[in-house]
Amino acid sequence: MSRSRLLARLLVNFALAIFISLGVLAMLAVAKDAWYGQRGKSLELVVHQMQEPAGWVALWAFGFIGATVGTWLQTPSPYSKEISAGAANDPGERIRRRAEEVNEAFLKAAELMADLSRDMEAQQAVREVLLQQAKEQQRLLEINADEAEKIQRILFSQTEQVQKAERRHQLRQQWMFFALGALISVPIGISINLFVP
Repeated sequence: MSRSRLLARLLVNFALAIFISLGVLAMLAVAKDAWYGQRGKSLELVVHQMQEPAGWVALWAFGFIGATVGTWLQTPSPYSKEISAGAANDPGERIRRRAEEVNEAFLKAAELMADLSRDMEAQQAVREVLLQQAKEQQRLLEINADEAEKIQRILFSQTEQVQKAERRHQLRQQWMFFALGALISVPIGISINLFVP
């Protein structure tokens, strides 16, 4: 591609990038106005910002980036020219190159299959280990549940024994205070009746 064509393409892409950047800014401003229910305020702000030096620098930067990327995407690589020129001249070379590409694709596929197989085996091993650990945890939980039930029964029976003993002690203490009260109140009552006229 000649330099004049490349320069023309670069200038066209630059103009398109600036035009697209302005269009996007205007659409964003209108969308913002519509969202907030304002009319033209954001668009006026965009126009005002474009009059500032920072706005021009940003616009030129977008234009330059867009022109560079667009020109790069539109320019064919020298490798593609070489392949198309060689393939057009020699059909045997074209078939050989395609066979090599197919072989490379099969080799890559075989490598990927081997990698996938190794990954699957590793995952299977991890899965087996996790299943064994889960079974062991379940067994320990069952043992612990049985032991916890036994401990609960022992504690419950001990608690009942302690509560029964405490109730008997309280009942004995209440009868003792009743008997003491009766023993003391009877002589006091008799003495009051004798000494008080």
